[in-house]
Amino acid sequence: MKKITLFLILINCICFGQIKQLETTKRNEIGKIAPMGVFIVSLEKIDNSIYVFTYRDVQYSTINEYKHFSFDETGNDLENLYSIISNGFNDMPKEPIMLEMKKGEYLFLNYTKMMGVKNVQFGVSTITQPNGYCRGLTKKEINKLFGKI
Repeated sequence: MKKITLFLILINCICFGQIKQLETTKRNEIGKIAPMGVFIVSLEKIDNSIYVFTYRDVQYSTINEYKHFSFDETGNDLENLYSIISNGFNDMPKEPIMLEMKKGEYLFLNYTKMMGVKNVQFGVSTITQPNGYCRGLTKKEINKLFGKI
């Protein structure tokens, strides 16, 4: 009986020894697009060094699948991304713009014009083809996402 009790105490100590409390990261929301409460895309800054974009993939109409991409701040990276996206509204490139975010991770910017309104969709992939896009965003929505208005 003593052996069983000692065994149970030992197992209990081992199980709790695997759990470790981590410090919470500081998240700062820069911008979010969620018309009428329907989430589309958000931009957050984590611990003053990492930017995270989270977006709802429009590939599926009945499934809510969310994708994200992130990059470390090494200077003016966020401003550079904003200027690339903003300049695309003026140039309206025919082919998607492909940006390398991290080693092997690519950001695709696809510009379209529908009923006179210019939109940009972005998607992320680890290969040369995107695996899903966010809904088209207007220039005003991009400004809101990047905290410009």
